[in-house]
Amino acid sequence: MRADVARMNATYLGLHVPMALGGSGAPAKRAVMAAACARAGVVPAFSKMSGIQEWDNAIFLFVNLGGEVDNAWLEGGRQLVWFAQQRQSVASAQVQRLIHHASGTRYPPGAAVGDAGAAMLAPCTVALILRSDLDPYVWCGTLRYVSHDPATHPLRFVWQLEDYDALMAAPASLFPGLLAAAAARRRGDPL
Repeated sequence: MRADVARMNATYLGLHVPMALGGSGAPAKRAVMAAACARAGVVPAFSKMSGIQEWDNAIFLFVNLGGEVDNAWLEGGRQLVWFAQQRQSVASAQVQRLIHHASGTRYPPGAAVGDAGAAMLAPCTVALILRSDLDPYVWCGTLRYVSHDPATHPLRFVWQLEDYDALMAAPASLFPGLLAAAAARRRGDPL
């Protein structure tokens, strides 16, 4: 199933995705998945417990600020330090798709055409969806891969927010408030 990332950017960049869109069951994540689906009225199957949701043409990273993992902001919020899931390694297909999202890659790494079990992972867009506590998710646009550290567990990635300027400039954008709340949490300030 395909995600309509362009529509999400045009409609929700910096804004909550209304939970009413998702109906019942994991309403915040379900709302994003329903809103993003390129087939109107369809809510694709998804894992309520996973922060990584794959589409044919995209991967969505659902990040809960202030959660168990200390995702951090660099460059004044232009970059996000994000950690993959515990069970993932640099060799997993999902991680390879994240690393090579702009161009696609062969999986497993180094596989040649014709190798048994080898596949070409399709290029895709990586999108960031944030929330604080149990609030609805905020659509934060697309990401560009900067780096990853295969020596860390879980794997540590650095992503560049491609829509940072628009997120900061839009008067109704909730993104500056999310950055401020994340900074306050890191300092230990009461919220």
